[in-house]
Amino acid sequence: KTDPDFRARGVKRSSEHQMMSKYGVTPDQHEELLTKADGCCEICGTNKCPTGNRLAIDHCHTTGKVRGILCQACNTALGQFKDDQDLLTKAINYLKERQ
Repeated sequence: KTDPDFRARGVKRSSEHQMMSKYGVTPDQHEELLTKADGCCEICGTNKCPTGNRLAIDHCHTTGKVRGILCQACNTALGQFKDDQDLLTKAINYLKERQ
């Protein structure tokens, strides 16, 4: 007989392993990040990703430092701007000027 929770436990262990190996974040630290962010994206405030994925661990690609919790859309947007504050400021100014 197959254990119905076997796959769910495997997925959870795989997810926990990825958080630890990719970001150095333990499950307890991940929970702390979620609690600090009230379980929501720290940019747009959604508690669910439009893609259906869980909220992402955001990190600096230069230093590897974990910054917080973001939805997939906000995390991807930062990546598209290469985490460059000057580019983001230019984008904000562009939007302000063309409203």
